[in-house]
Amino acid sequence: MNDIDFFFDDKFPVDEQATDETIALLRRLYQAAHCYGFLFGQQNAAHHGVTIEKKDGTESDIKRVCGKHPAVIGFDALSLTGAEGSYRETLEMVKGANREGAILTISMHMPNFATCDDAFSGYSPNVTDPAIVARILPDGDLHEKYLQYLNMVISFAKDATDDDGKPIPMIMRPFHEHNGNWFWWGKSHCAADDFQKIFRFTVSYFVESGVHSFLYAYSPNGPFTDEEAYEDRFPGNAYVDVVGFDMYHDRPHIGDGWMDTLRDSCRVVCSFAREHHKVAAVTECGIRMLDTCSDGVWREGLAPIDNPLPNWFMTCLDTITEDEVASEISFFLMWSNFSKDMFWTPYATDADDGHEMLEEFRAFLRDSRVGLCEKLQEDEEVMKSE
Repeated sequence: MNDIDFFFDDKFPVDEQATDETIALLRRLYQAAHCYGFLFGQQNAAHHGVTIEKKDGTESDIKRVCGKHPAVIGFDALSLTGAEGSYRETLEMVKGANREGAILTISMHMPNFATCDDAFSGYSPNVTDPAIVARILPDGDLHEKYLQYLNMVISFAKDATDDDGKPIPMIMRPFHEHNGNWFWWGKSHCAADDFQKIFRFTVSYFVESGVHSFLYAYSPNGPFTDEEAYEDRFPGNAYVDVVGFDMYHDRPHIGDGWMDTLRDSCRVVCSFAREHHKVAAVTECGIRMLDTCSDGVWREGLAPIDNPLPNWFMTCLDTITEDEVASEISFFLMWSNFSKDMFWTPYATDADDGHEMLEEFRAFLRDSRVGLCEKLQEDEEVMKSE
């Protein structure tokens, strides 16, 4: 029995009725965690970008830079309700990205169900008053409205089929960054017991409703110095396949120590993953300038010029992969390129021109430790031959 077989045993996925394709996805993640660097991903890569024209899953800023899609493409349920796309467009994108060989992961920036309309339009996850977690639990006055939202996601999961009519496997990441206070499911806005109950209920509801194409991710906000902090409000082994964390590099500067903090947080999460027979991931990451840049414009993500850490991507890669424990991160997902004024990865405007960090980023993407869609296809062939 090899190392991967030891961790990938018959206890997983947590959905005992998971499709063969979903089981294969989990094994693929274990393969990435234990065999080479990490799979690279980006949120909204195949339907939002600085340079893409089509939103059908065939284009991405990453593909324009290096000729390949990122291995992992994230999207949010906001893309089902009009905030980041339409249901039909997102369905086409998911099918197209799956056809290209990408892994899909879905998050849910859920609206505040006490204030949103019945179409769940707009953006209100950061509306924390009134508190609603207890109210969306069974017997709560907002439970039926919450079920309507979940039913929309369930319909999407069932509509998202491949060319053979099989459900496309995805990583479902509900209630992310729950240890912060910026979402209505955050730590200050609900009791620990209620958070665990709604997480467990949500996973169980998906499974009982016939969705067997999801793996389930737990992703608090980093950094972490110990497993006790990471495990706070953990819903239990029976409800989680992927243990990840979100962590942004805010207002970066040389010598700020953030890379050491990233490595240490990866070590905590990877150790937790080993102990609990899960797979580890960095589920959101990126530079956030959060400042007025040299062009006089306030930027949330990367700056267009004069970025203080031009080797950020290669430094992240070295920091994670050169540590024996941290290197068991399976995938590393950057946030979205929404526009030229809000983006998290460098982009290419043509073959030789683009963002000032383009060449360093291109070298990062071409590094053998970074998995892209082509790497996924190679791994799948290896697994079939074993």
